Parts: sequence; structure tokens; C-alpha cells
Amino acid sequence: MFWDTYPTVPLSRTLEEYDYIVVGGGTAGCVVANRLSAAPNTSVLVVERGGVKAGWVSRVPLLSSHTASNGSRSCVFLSTPQEHLGGRSIELVGRSAVGPK
Repeated sequence: MFWDTYPTVPLSRTLEEYDYIVVGGGTAGCVVANRLSAAPNTSVLVVERGGVKAGWVSRVPLLSSHTASNGSRSCVFLSTPQEHLGGRSIELVGRSAVGPK
């Protein structure tokens, strides 16, 4: 059920260009890449820097360190207004630029 590594492709087997490049192979990045690649004749490259976080804790959003953060571990940013959400913005959680690494 959980993997120790992500599937990888040697650089020599990559294409010269892609229709889409998704930076970040986390949950959202993989969902976006999957949906983009569903279109026929579409090429998608997913670039991931980090290691695998495949434990059950990383799969339960409520257990995210953001829920227990006092602002030292994460920051909340607002997206640009989204047309398909009636102009509403979405809260995006990111790692804090300051604090422990």
C-alpha cells in the first residue's frame, strides 16, 4: 500500500519537451499530473525534490503540522481570485520562510 520510492525515469529516457511540467509530486501534484495525462497524446513531467512521505500520518490532512502551527511552521497565503469559484480565493498552506527547517 505504501511505497519506499517514487517511480523514476533516467534523464536519458526523458523527452526533449513536455506539454506540461508539474513541480511537486505530493498529493496535489500527482492528482494534477494524472488529470492532465488523461488527455490523449499529452505528455506530463512531474519533478519532485523531496523524499517519500508515505506514512499514514502524511495521508490524513487533520494531522498536518499546519493544524498545530502557531505560524512558525507554516504560512497561509490567499490565491488569486478563481473564476470557477465565483471569484473566491483559496487558502494555500506553505512552509514558513522562517523557523526550524
